[in-house]
Amino acid sequence: MANKTLTMDMITREALRILHANLSFIGNVDRQYDSKFANSGAKIGSSLDIRKPEMGIVGDGRVLTVQDSEEQFTTLEIDTRKHIGLSFTSEELTLHIDDFAKRKLEPRMAQLASVIEADVINKLYKQVYQQVDNSGSSATFTNLLGAQKILFDSLCPDDNNIAMLLNSQSNMELSDSLKGQFNPKSDISDIFRKGYTGSASGFNFFRSSLLPVHVPGGEDGAYLADDTTAQTGSSIHIDTGTGTLLKGDVVTFTGVYRVHAETKAAQKELATFVVTVNYAGGEGDLQIEPPVVATGAYKNVSQAIPDGAAMSVHGTADTSHRMSLGFHKEAFTFATADLVMPKSGEASRQVMDGISMRMWQASDIVNDTHITRIDVMYGSTSQRPELAVRMATQ
Repeated sequence: MANKTLTMDMITREALRILHANLSFIGNVDRQYDSKFANSGAKIGSSLDIRKPEMGIVGDGRVLTVQDSEEQFTTLEIDTRKHIGLSFTSEELTLHIDDFAKRKLEPRMAQLASVIEADVINKLYKQVYQQVDNSGSSATFTNLLGAQKILFDSLCPDDNNIAMLLNSQSNMELSDSLKGQFNPKSDISDIFRKGYTGSASGFNFFRSSLLPVHVPGGEDGAYLADDTTAQTGSSIHIDTGTGTLLKGDVVTFTGVYRVHAETKAAQKELATFVVTVNYAGGEGDLQIEPPVVATGAYKNVSQAIPDGAAMSVHGTADTSHRMSLGFHKEAFTFATADLVMPKSGEASRQVMDGISMRMWQASDIVNDTHITRIDVMYGSTSQRPELAVRMATQ
């Protein structure tokens, strides 16, 4: 039977299917498609609000503790657009879709997927403030249990939506010790995605070569918080300290402990925070997340940062360490929006599993080639960073 000429819709659907299959990290996070742009298309800077779960205060006794509803939102901005180009002849359009995909689409979609994943991972890991710190040493099973404990203490749902994305070095180091615990799944065909290596200790394991190497700032002196007042919020005044702090550095403050997410009872571990803006050192205002909240329904620390509290940085200054990332699906959100459909040429726009892709083609009648671009416009955020944990290793 003669091959049928491939249409734009057929090619776009196949390209999107291949892209989706190559997204090992994005495939395991919350994916949202903003359908309000379906007719008009979106542009860079468009945004959507993601509602967070509400918290309250449990009261004592017969009299009701009346509380106002306090909804919290995370704003996700559609701020990034990636594309890749290809061209093909009219003869190539008569190939079977499988042949066309293998020759033309698979290598390009794998490359596009890698660039998108690397961009998103590099952005989101810097928003995660919880960390198992084993920088300078090999990954161990104890590190995994430490990551599991942090997520458990953060009330992470105990379901099949918890992933551990391992860098290639840590994957190699852990493979031997965990190989006996990897069990085949009867529904593996339903959850299979590139990089999946097995399941153990509450995690679905994936490996990736795209995880970043983090280099803590050159902090080389004692950082002390303001010595005149206790502090809360996301901006902490620092009185003294030398060397830089970099976005993504994890810090703690003496005497400031994490609390149980529901009972608000103080725990034995220091509360951790992540630096959100590079800090040059000396006196100034250090920007951190999550904000320090010492009272109320969203209390997350045992006390406000005390006068003159010493600050410590995880890891060794100016010394790189590899990063792996454990997370529940609801920790992160990846959202795409429809790009406007062009008025010239031929175009197709398809949506699959929360991912929108547009293919736009123009023809060169002199050389009988079809010049094509494939675009994805997206944004990402850590909507619930308490459901994620970094694992720092050598």
